[in-house]
Amino acid sequence: MQRILAAAGREIVVVIVGPGAIGCLFAALLAEKGLAVALLDKNPERSLLLSREGIRVKDSAGERLVHVPCEADPFRLSPPAFLCLCIKSFDTEAAMRHALPLLGAQTVIVSLQNGLGNAEIAARLSAGRPILCAATSHGSTAECAGVVRHAGAGPTIIAPHTAAADYHARAFADMLMNAGIESHVTPDAATLLWSKAAINAAINPVTAIADVPNGAILEREDLRMQAEEAALETERVARAMGINLIYDNTLEAVQNVCRNTASNFSSMLQDIRRGRRTEIEAINGEVVRHGRRLGIPVPVNEELLHRVLEISADRR
Repeated sequence: MQRILAAAGREIVVVIVGPGAIGCLFAALLAEKGLAVALLDKNPERSLLLSREGIRVKDSAGERLVHVPCEADPFRLSPPAFLCLCIKSFDTEAAMRHALPLLGAQTVIVSLQNGLGNAEIAARLSAGRPILCAATSHGSTAECAGVVRHAGAGPTIIAPHTAAADYHARAFADMLMNAGIESHVTPDAATLLWSKAAINAAINPVTAIADVPNGAILEREDLRMQAEEAALETERVARAMGINLIYDNTLEAVQNVCRNTASNFSSMLQDIRRGRRTEIEAINGEVVRHGRRLGIPVPVNEELLHRVLEISADRR
């Protein structure tokens, strides 16, 4: 089967794996700036819908439609410069195996995901290709297939991981910057991943359990205290592993994300509402696992883990 190229016959620069809230948002932002981008989906029906209807982005300025090619068959896309994973942590291995035909000799893999351990899975299946880790402060809510609400913006941080060098990270950051997405490079992937985990461990489960948008954490004292303690426990575990977070003040960082994405519904809450599996085990579950291993008490993370698992089981 002959592979297809992006619009206007250009070589595809980025293939985004997973047309969820963040995947669709980044695909639309890149495509709007003229970048040759395509989506890879595991669902053939949804991929046809997205290719036909496009991605509708809603924000404070209104809404707009952006057309991005979407395929379920990886053999119909040409290998890109960057393969960007925007899928749930528990889907990483299956998504990587699905995307193997897209790994060209020069393809760099980017894990733009929540949770810990995703880059290691990608590295195991990538045959030595460079792996980058990325964390974004953009808030995006998927209203339905191909319709996302852009609920907050912020920097995207990139770090080299397995077999990757600083220039790989800078090339990806430069591409995002050229598309108007503020991006920075940091040298230590472990620091980046645990810094992101501290924010996610605080905001995602607290909003999922309370069924509220991110900004409600700043409005309710009980939620704020719970979120902040979850973040501090995560920071203590990271430090015990020799990892210092990128934030000067972790609690301020949590508050800033809540403030900048006040109207956004966390991905964990979106999953709970749709009766889908959450990423709680790859976020708070990893904090609990490492805390037990190191003998560091993490009672708030344990409570959040158990409560989200219970709610998720009931909804599913």
